[in-house]
Amino acid sequence: MNKKKVPKTKISYKLSIILLILALIIGFAGYKLFLQPAWYVEDDLIPLWRKVIKEANLKNYPIYLAKQTKKIKPGIIITYSTKYAEKEPADWNFSEKFPKSYNLLLEKGIIGNTSIPLLADPWLIARKLKTKSLGREDFTGGNKEKILIAALKEEKTYQALLAEAAYFSGTQDINSEEAKNTLQRWEKNILIQGAKTFNSNDAWSIFFREDKERWLFTSLSSVSAQDADKTGLIALDRFPDPYSAKQYLLPIRILWAHSTSNNTGLRKLLEKLSETETQEVLAKHTGLVPANIKANPANPPAMQAKRAWLSSTHLFLID
Repeated sequence: MNKKKVPKTKISYKLSIILLILALIIGFAGYKLFLQPAWYVEDDLIPLWRKVIKEANLKNYPIYLAKQTKKIKPGIIITYSTKYAEKEPADWNFSEKFPKSYNLLLEKGIIGNTSIPLLADPWLIARKLKTKSLGREDFTGGNKEKILIAALKEEKTYQALLAEAAYFSGTQDINSEEAKNTLQRWEKNILIQGAKTFNSNDAWSIFFREDKERWLFTSLSSVSAQDADKTGLIALDRFPDPYSAKQYLLPIRILWAHSTSNNTGLRKLLEKLSETETQEVLAKHTGLVPANIKANPANPPAMQAKRAWLSSTHLFLID
């Protein structure tokens, strides 16, 4: 009995379907492996970023550590550092969403326009609500007692105060003799005894413990780390400017979103990250200043710090 032969056309049709399915599987796997964007996030920021992805309706792309950016995948790097910033120019323009100081960083080539700021964490002077603001004259000698607290054991705070000393003495070079001499004079005349041995906890303990008028040079993130009942007692001022200043210096840490290339898809991700809604989610969880000029901070200290962020003309970046 002869076997019934399957027509060649039917075999070819089935084979074509199988090959098409295989091509789709390979294509999808290739996209997931090499073309689908990824989030590259600093290790200590990953828990925060998972919350932001969920609450700001960001794409739930895979998360890798920021140091893994040499992978083939394109993506967005979330970090406080500028070392990952791409200098390759792109035909993108987000500058209208951020203060003029952001444009100055672009002009100086410190970052490229494939990087945008997400959060600002400036160093300011904290005081109790009924305490007056410090003026330039308080830093030029003649004080009856030492009144300024600073956690100079912490390198970032030391760098921030040294930057203020440099600017105060007419230079932006923190390694200059003028900057070092000015800081030494402050240590002698205005910084309270032991500042170089203080960490942040020490500094806040002294600030809240003493009945005397005291001022604290500190970062907004350090303010936000205090209990809510304490932050409600705090006002923040920017560091006193030189009388003849045409620019205003702000020592600051910035949370950046760096694109790994000028890929159009990544541009859309940056655009989403630059929106007020996304940045306000970040601000809610950190207590920092959302970088977008129209975004609202989540608490009064951050609102006060926002004024410094908007008015600054020169940023001293602390990575």
